[in-house]
Amino acid sequence: MELSIPTIAHRYNPSSIWVFSGTADSIQRSIFYTSIYTDYETTKLKEFASHIKTHLEQNQLPAFFKDPELLRILIKCKFDIEKSFTNLLTEIEWRNSLMPNSYHSLLTKVENLLDLGIIYIHGRDNRFRPLIIIDCEKLRHKYLIIDSIFYMMSFLIEFTKQKLMLSGKIENFILITDANNMGLRLFPSSELKILYEVFQQHFRYMLAINYIVNAPKTLSLAKFFLRFMDKETAFRTKITRSNGFELLQQHFSLTQLEEKYGGKANNASHYWPPYMPDEHFAALGEPEDIFLTPDDPNESDFVSISEKISLHLPFQRQDVSSYVDISVKVDTEDYRVNVDVPASIDDIEIQNISVEANQFEPEQIEVPEKKPSKCCKNLNCTIL
Repeated sequence: MELSIPTIAHRYNPSSIWVFSGTADSIQRSIFYTSIYTDYETTKLKEFASHIKTHLEQNQLPAFFKDPELLRILIKCKFDIEKSFTNLLTEIEWRNSLMPNSYHSLLTKVENLLDLGIIYIHGRDNRFRPLIIIDCEKLRHKYLIIDSIFYMMSFLIEFTKQKLMLSGKIENFILITDANNMGLRLFPSSELKILYEVFQQHFRYMLAINYIVNAPKTLSLAKFFLRFMDKETAFRTKITRSNGFELLQQHFSLTQLEEKYGGKANNASHYWPPYMPDEHFAALGEPEDIFLTPDDPNESDFVSISEKISLHLPFQRQDVSSYVDISVKVDTEDYRVNVDVPASIDDIEIQNISVEANQFEPEQIEVPEKKPSKCCKNLNCTIL
């Protein structure tokens, strides 16, 4: 089987506010693999490079840590050179010990776990960002050792980064954490904390939006998540007691979503290799090309870690039996779905996926209006 990046994804350009926002040491960035940095970032990168050359033992920096990854560390550490260097040493040690050969290094540790459906990849949103799903019910029942969970999450995010993303365009993923209406007594607390730490510590700024769906009625679950969410993750999180469809349908084609989340794709029974349809990405009411540039790009314009790659796997899987083209041709000036969440974590609007002039026909979808409310005065995430 072959997995590849959809051809039309090369015509997608993220909005400028999604690429970066802020100034000086308050800069927040979601797209790193680009040739355009601010003057402040460029200056700090040069300063950091000089510091690394002077202080790194053997004066060698692993090939992985090019400017985009160094900038990721600088932003994480608020451009403090000493703190950034300490963090760099930690990341070098982590990668050298765990993934010296990218995700290939972990394959033997996780290959028997990938088809269990505990954590899996399924489809893309209308910005071609891959969707990763954590099934808390399966996470609770499989009784995996903590190391296995850590390896699996690290493998899947690294695999997503290297094989399913496009540098300068698609560098983020959507996350669904399916709570399956479990109360805290049954909740896989330790395991979830480990999973979140993987992307919060080692894949910083790759999370676009985090949906915690099928949350129980008690508000204690939100407080539980806040214990191990950093500020950025909390601002990118929405918690809902439903299956999340009222949120997901705003930026996912129904053909990309499983039925259990309101989509048209069959609920997965096999999870590896990932199910990644290569057509129909527009959300309800959108023209298919609403976010695409009109002309095909020149291939030489891309500097990519995943450009023109495909994955050949010795697996076969059953495709979804049918697709429904749910895109509706409408005037793009009258209808826009905007889920380019601002990169600035200080912007409270990062909590809200805005929809301007919804034009869903009543017979297609009826979504009751729900107003977000804060579950406690200290919680940054939004509960619906």
